[in-house]
Amino acid sequence: MRKFFVALALLGVSGASAAAQQNQQLTLDEALAIARARNPAYRQAQARFSSAAASVRSGFGSMLPQISARTTFAGASRTTVTGEDDFGEPIDLPNPITFRSSSVSQAISANMTLFDGFRNINRLRAARGRANAAEFGIQSALVTLEGEVTRRFYDAVRSLRLIEVEQQLFVSAQGQLDATERLFRIAGATQVDVLGARVDVSRQELAVERARGNSRRSFLRLEQQIGIDPGTEFSLVDDFPEPFDSVELNADSLVAVARRNSPRVSQLEANAGAARSQATATRGGRWPTISAGVDFNRAASLNDYDAFFRLNPRNRSFGFNLSVQIPIFDGFSTSSLIAEADMSAIIAEEDLREGILQVEQQVRSAVIDLENTYEALQVELRALELSRRQLGLAQQQYRLGAINFTNLQTVRERAAQAERRAVNAEYDLAAALATLEEAVGQDVR
Repeated sequence: MRKFFVALALLGVSGASAAAQQNQQLTLDEALAIARARNPAYRQAQARFSSAAASVRSGFGSMLPQISARTTFAGASRTTVTGEDDFGEPIDLPNPITFRSSSVSQAISANMTLFDGFRNINRLRAARGRANAAEFGIQSALVTLEGEVTRRFYDAVRSLRLIEVEQQLFVSAQGQLDATERLFRIAGATQVDVLGARVDVSRQELAVERARGNSRRSFLRLEQQIGIDPGTEFSLVDDFPEPFDSVELNADSLVAVARRNSPRVSQLEANAGAARSQATATRGGRWPTISAGVDFNRAASLNDYDAFFRLNPRNRSFGFNLSVQIPIFDGFSTSSLIAEADMSAIIAEEDLREGILQVEQQVRSAVIDLENTYEALQVELRALELSRRQLGLAQQQYRLGAINFTNLQTVRERAAQAERRAVNAEYDLAAALATLEEAVGQDVR
């Protein structure tokens, strides 16, 4: 693989920051590693998996006894200023009487659902399915991330290569201006030719600046994708991959590999399984619910506030219960929930079928694109070689006076376009290869 080293400072930073930063060499593998650690979308997928895993623990816990303990301290104060005489008549007391009391109670209870129409079991299966889907979602996000980072990395490489092309064309335009001025001095060219050569130099200088601006935008897109701070200085080391001819690739085999490896398909399968389990759990709402519980209590009531912080009350009680709840009529709410759950399961199944079809379409389309871009690159490379030879011959003929400056300009413009198209064709092939490997889920070379 060809290597080149072009340093490009992206954005200006403060003097202290710039002094602290070091220009780093960045390979494609290093860019992918940084993206795995810092890309926001990928980290969001990881966070969603953590939430789904917590739902699995919650679903498992719903099948275990629910145990709780409680301690309560209470106090009361009541002041009385009236009373009754010996005949039951109300009278005012000469001195108010204050009554104080306190209590302490401790309880521990346990409740467990013995049968609920298998709703808890199926909810747990649904939670596990959603957790598996979230885990496959991480893998799907990673595959998408790596494909996008690869394409943006090669886009940044292309931008640097185009800067080199435009700079070379600028040097060539300056050389052509010098040659035209020499011919003008010996009456081999006209003032119009000299002015035209100067215009070519100015235009090419503008093309260099535009290429540099496009490169800065490409680097900003790469920074955003891998999740690094704008203004970080780094240099790209890797060039485009070697041209890869897809003639030996078998689309049917790649489709089979993609269906087997695709985390997106696995995610949709897990979602479909979760939806089926959720629908089964919803149907369990028509079954009776049997639950049991036990509780143990200790308590004491004392005068004044003596019960506060007394941790060993002597009065005790124990109880247990067994209950059966039979749904008879709930205003058709269960039927509505069942219909919604069944619809969600059907949608999840169709999403899975659509996802499988999309994977096949993406792989076959990517194979076709790879074949087309490879052929296009071969054509552009041949055209580039011929354009360079044609330009060299035209420059010799111009110096000898065999062609005029206008004809030379036409040949130079065709050669410049050939240089640009060749670089773009190399990028197209690299991007098509990255897209195919993203669709298949593994290296196809």
